[in-house]
Amino acid sequence: MCIRDSTYSAHDTNLHNYLIAFNLTGWRCEFERIFINNQKTCFSVPEFASLMLFEIYEDETEDEVFIKLKYNDQEFSLCGGPTMCPFSDVREIFEQYYIYPDWEQRCGLIPPPDNNPRNWEILVHVGLIFLGILFVILTITLTILLRIKQKHRRPRSLDSSVISA
Repeated sequence: MCIRDSTYSAHDTNLHNYLIAFNLTGWRCEFERIFINNQKTCFSVPEFASLMLFEIYEDETEDEVFIKLKYNDQEFSLCGGPTMCPFSDVREIFEQYYIYPDWEQRCGLIPPPDNNPRNWEILVHVGLIFLGILFVILTITLTILLRIKQKHRRPRSLDSSVISA
């Protein structure tokens, strides 16, 4: 039973990355086609108006989800066996291309861990703010003291040798 139907649009560069991930293009695909299985289909680049479908099926008796890939009206196996592949196997294929290992947390799919968020960083920031305020107060105080000292300074007596010259 098909459980989901979603439509997305993508550029050829996006489709090409999927073809690489599923070993339908690239040097690995060509190597397997030449040396292992001459019936294997390899694509160079996605053709104009190419279509890639991921059909998601659920086996209610085994409570398992399966994925089927169709590319330009051809069915391909994602896991090397039948065209319907268990979701866990497809997930393993995708995981090797993840940029961030904690992507589920970054995308908000799972809650962040319960540990307290870096208390030492908060303490460092508070300490830096305190030191900045202290520096400003000391600068203002020293400026005021120097001006008061200059106002109450006695005038210098003129040296008689300077006057005679």
